[in-house]
Amino acid sequence: LRVTKMRRGTSFRNERHDRFTHKPKVPKEKSIHTPEGEWVYGVQPVRAALESKKRGLHNLYIKDSHFDTRQSYAMSLMEDWKRSTGKEAVLVTKDFLGNILQDKLHQGIVLDATPLSLKAIDFLPPSTNTNDLWVVLHEIQDPQNLGAIVRSCLFFGVTGIVVSNKNSAPLSPAVSKASAGAIELQEMYEVGSTIRFLNRSRENGWQILGTGIPTSEGDDSQYISITNPKILKKPTILVFGNEGTGLKKSVLDECTSVVFIPPKQKTLVDSLNVSVSCGIILQQLSAEKE
Repeated sequence: LRVTKMRRGTSFRNERHDRFTHKPKVPKEKSIHTPEGEWVYGVQPVRAALESKKRGLHNLYIKDSHFDTRQSYAMSLMEDWKRSTGKEAVLVTKDFLGNILQDKLHQGIVLDATPLSLKAIDFLPPSTNTNDLWVVLHEIQDPQNLGAIVRSCLFFGVTGIVVSNKNSAPLSPAVSKASAGAIELQEMYEVGSTIRFLNRSRENGWQILGTGIPTSEGDDSQYISITNPKILKKPTILVFGNEGTGLKKSVLDECTSVVFIPPKQKTLVDSLNVSVSCGIILQQLSAEKE
């Protein structure tokens, strides 16, 4: 099998591989600088995108040296791609991928696919399953945080995620990469009014747990430590707020209780990153369900 590189005047030769008997197509560089959809990059995001079938698929680009050295993950993706689309993957040079993705960690695997979209939801219907756990993200703006949160939600078996459609990070390729592909697999929805969603869901019997830090002023009776036993008394919605300001008072007013992570000591650092908090709280609640 002979495969021509994108770089003019150079080529390399491989022994015939039983799974690939035809030369992969190699397009002209100018034809693929701009994606038909968007660039999804990295091994896990691309693998998850192919598995979930939520995106429209245009082309799969793989660094030629992966094919040259028969990297198992690259060969597996090429097979999955051929099976899903009936098309060959495109072999390109490392320099070419660097030109289109700049300093992004693409791992030599890039997919041209349609953007993800969120389904609209107004409220959650009544549920009799006390293990039902949803997460609401109100104005999470950092793509890295959003990706890390979705990854934790998928890992701990969260039923679904609801994202406010205002002042929130979009489901971009950067979020997919930060989530290790979890946003391709996790059930996710968007809502126009977080307050209305929580209010109507609470009327349907859902427990609404906000997240925050007890204050030195006012009534803190609403706050409960995540270490308390039996927090999940009924189907539950867990709400996380903006990285800088947390949950607004109007959102907190819709919560049944507010859970917090107690610190081991008092220091100038009195809180955790929202994605870290999410992982800790989900782990604690997951242990409670067992």
